[in-house]
Amino acid sequence: MRLSLKNLKDDGWHPYKVEYWDGYARKTRDLMGFVDIIATKPGCSTRLIQTTTRSNISARRRKILKSEDSMWACQGGLRIFIHGWDQPGGKWTTPRLKPEEITLGQIMIARAARAAPA
Repeated sequence: MRLSLKNLKDDGWHPYKVEYWDGYARKTRDLMGFVDIIATKPGCSTRLIQTTTRSNISARRRKILKSEDSMWACQGGLRIFIHGWDQPGGKWTTPRLKPEEITLGQIMIARAARAAPA
């Protein structure tokens, strides 16, 4: 998460961490079930960001595509991104970011596929 926060700040965004610790359940909770960071920037659409390791991007993409809230967020003009991070040369190398945007079109296709009879 700290890598995404720093990357966003360096790019002129104002990021807000919205993931929180639920002491009762003893685990972290994401806003709308998938948002770790909300980022704003004058003149740009607000971004909802899920941050993860690069190897978990596909699992996070599936989670977002299944979420009812992701459709409403996109229809409301928000943009959804997954920040996937890795360090291909080991822990002493510079981390690399692979950003991926989830679009309303992708969400609608996933919803139609789930609704189609088998």
